[in-house]
Amino acid sequence: MIICLIGGTCAGKTTTGKALAELLGWPFRSCGSAVRRRAELLGIPFLRLAGVDHRIVDDETVAWAIGHSDCLVEGRFLDAVFGQAAVPAATIRLTANAATRAVVDSSDLTVSECVSRVSEILGLASFPPG
Repeated sequence: MIICLIGGTCAGKTTTGKALAELLGWPFRSCGSAVRRRAELLGIPFLRLAGVDHRIVDDETVAWAIGHSDCLVEGRFLDAVFGQAAVPAATIRLTANAATRAVVDSSDLTVSECVSRVSEILGLASFPPG
């Protein structure tokens, strides 16, 4: 199963994804990190990365996910990326209010509460799986 965590900046995608991947024992990919690595490779600021380079990261992400039958991926637009690629994936949107975004480490939910809610959405009876 491919699980995609999507949402805006500072919504908790990476934090939740890493925690959930660790609990499941699954590999994790951060598209934000992949974009930054691509920009570093090209020697440019990541905000100046061209659309073609974003598409390269998208294609690499889809290939990476297909190569791992069970995995977690986080990124802002993965619903569109996996939808266009016609690759089945469970998509979960994470949100955060402006106050939470202002202080990245604060949230109404702890990481473990967020992971618990994600597991409920996925229908995992025992979390972490036994």
